Amino acid sequence: MEKSYSKVTVVLRNRQIVFLDRLTADIRSANGSVIRRAEIIRSLVDALQESPVPVSEVQSGNDLKAAIRRNTAPAEGPKT
Repeated sequence: MEKSYSKVTVVLRNRQIVFLDRLTADIRSANGSVIRRAEIIRSLVDALQESPVPVSEVQSGNDLKAAIRRNTAPAEGPKT
């Protein structure tokens, strides 16, 4: 497990902080585990780093969101 850290300041929108706070509360409510905002953010960055999301044409945050959605959407089954 990597133990080296650097403290950085990241500005998030209020709605993003509310989402993270609700997520931590939901996790605590569901199973009693305490997980901090920073741990969630680190986990999301690690997941993106390990994912096959192609970033060669990403030019904005919206482009990155679209690339993530395309590569994480469930595969469509046969049409009935």
